[in-house]
Amino acid sequence: MIDYEVVARREAYGSYLKAYPYLPKGHLFSKLVVQLFLKTSGKNWEGVILPEDDPLMIIVDGNGYLCNPKLPMDREIPYFAILEEFPLCDNLEVIEEIKTFAAKTFLALEKAWQLVPGNRRLIDFKVEFGTTKDGELVLADVIDSDSWRVLDSEGGHLDKQIYRDGGETDEVLAKYKIAAGLTGLFQVPNQQVILWAGSEDDDLDSIEKLLSKYVPYGYKVTRNVCSMHKQPVKGIFELNQLVHKIPDSVIIALIGMSNGAAPIIGANESVPVITVPANYDKTPNDVFSSLHTPSLTPVSTIISPKNAALQALKSLSMRNPRIYMELRYAQEKLLTNVLILE
Repeated sequence: MIDYEVVARREAYGSYLKAYPYLPKGHLFSKLVVQLFLKTSGKNWEGVILPEDDPLMIIVDGNGYLCNPKLPMDREIPYFAILEEFPLCDNLEVIEEIKTFAAKTFLALEKAWQLVPGNRRLIDFKVEFGTTKDGELVLADVIDSDSWRVLDSEGGHLDKQIYRDGGETDEVLAKYKIAAGLTGLFQVPNQQVILWAGSEDDDLDSIEKLLSKYVPYGYKVTRNVCSMHKQPVKGIFELNQLVHKIPDSVIIALIGMSNGAAPIIGANESVPVITVPANYDKTPNDVFSSLHTPSLTPVSTIISPKNAALQALKSLSMRNPRIYMELRYAQEKLLTNVLILE
């Protein structure tokens, strides 16, 4: 086991408000906050006496600085203990791997909670990590109502906070049973992206390559080639077969000459349709046949195959915690948390 407790936070609650008392309770972090707390006992670490147990770790220039978790950060001058060597401070890549692991785990659970009935949301969790005998980093903990904070739309808890606040045992047990039942609904759905081409000359390989890194996360990629202009009855029949087998689908139509095939698909299928004008660079006019469409022929037109693949994945991620985890993590790496002062 690694001597850190790792906390991921979507909103400001609990001990975070002690460190940043000027934040309103429930302040939303667009970018997950991931913190490391050094595990200690008896206010002692390697012979160094500490004011409080489980201090917050701040890493600057490869050095670990400990902060009193009960004091506001603006009073942490100087830090009460400055040591050059804490666990893994000589290997910051592993520290970053731990933070990434914790963040992705949180994001998957965040979406899973969003999908169960009751409009509940994951606020934060605390987990621990370890390494196997082969040196593999693993999340070595149980994630449940003892280690996370989950709230409903009215601010009610489904976690240990009820016990902390002096709730009766029967009330705590009832909430834990509800949480157990809801987590039993967590799942990765059966989904697919249908890649549709009008002819063998349309290059589906480039889009399939973009999608391939996400294939392990609960969906499949199905290719189909049929001209909706020359064989519309055959095409609609084949589409109906594919969507009937896996209703949770998104269609990407990579169409060359005359891009009107995608609106035909959109008019005859109930799933989202994205069209990519394959020869847009050579014949820009092809794009207008999928932009200016009649009523009841919904279709999204995206010129970039990469963006078309990403849009399809975003559609699936609304119901797929694992795809959401990957896409949201990539987005949050580019975000910065802000505080609005009124």
